[in-house]
Amino acid sequence: MKSSLIPIACGTALALMTGAAATHWCAVRDMVVLAKQMPSGPRFESMPGYAAPVPAPLPDDRVAREAKDLLAEARGAKNSAASRVAKQPFYMGDVARSEPEPAPRPAARPAASSSNDPTEARIEKLLTALEGAVEQNQELRDRLADTNRDVMELRFQVDSYHGQFRPLKVEEDPIYLDDSSGGVLPPLEAP
Repeated sequence: MKSSLIPIACGTALALMTGAAATHWCAVRDMVVLAKQMPSGPRFESMPGYAAPVPAPLPDDRVAREAKDLLAEARGAKNSAASRVAKQPFYMGDVARSEPEPAPRPAARPAASSSNDPTEARIEKLLTALEGAVEQNQELRDRLADTNRDVMELRFQVDSYHGQFRPLKVEEDPIYLDDSSGGVLPPLEAP
């Protein structure tokens, strides 16, 4: 006779766990529906003393800020005409739409003022650094080519029949194994 107690206990436990999971799922679904229907509570922005979080600047992000400023200046000339057109009022009917003004061309700067301009100085500094990096890169390539040439010309020779090559003579004492014990350990010696 086989005992059916184990299958009955496992089936009951499985049914209880399935019921608990289904009940939990239904409760969570109902809470989500209620949360969507309820009016939201007061917002943090409307509470007194609330200050919006300010992102902390990264340590030493001066270079990134300078790059962003340079990009803003470069894009500023392009976007200045578009911003002027966007700021002009447009009335339907009374005033006809006027053509946007062409972007003003930057005035040619004299040579004396370009040396004082920090942007020009920064660009010159970057160009000299780039030229130095190119020269250093070329030097490294030349050194690598020399090394590769030397490695290709290198030859390894092992001559085992040369007169100076003699193997060392190794003599070991013969080890005699005592097989008379028959695999039994000798008795312990008294201390």
